[in-house]
Amino acid sequence: MVEGSEESGESGKPHSGQNPTDDEVGLQTRATALRVSEILGLMWMDLDFSDQVIEVKRAYVWAQFKVPKSKASKAPVPMHPVLAGFLMAWRERTPYAKDDDYVFPSFRLKGKKAVIGFNHGAEVSAPCCR
Repeated sequence: MVEGSEESGESGKPHSGQNPTDDEVGLQTRATALRVSEILGLMWMDLDFSDQVIEVKRAYVWAQFKVPKSKASKAPVPMHPVLAGFLMAWRERTPYAKDDDYVFPSFRLKGKKAVIGFNHGAEVSAPCCR
């Protein structure tokens, strides 16, 4: 698990008291073949639920935002309907659901940055994805 707290978010929405788990980020990694850094850089505005695509516009590497690594990384990525459903459910649960919020925000940093302290190897062992 990654950092978290027990209080509700700034929006008043209750949350589980935790940032997205390694399992949740691992599911996104497996379902899209995106790099973890690209997933951590996603904002809600980058997800197009009507066309079911993800636009990769930034990567979060060593606590800094960078441009995606390659030309292929910048191409729209198809979003499987199951993943779209998961992400819409996550958006309902997170207190950071505005278009300019990170999909996987740091609760400790009050959503101002992407989650940190993520176990980058977790996508290999995520129970939800086995």
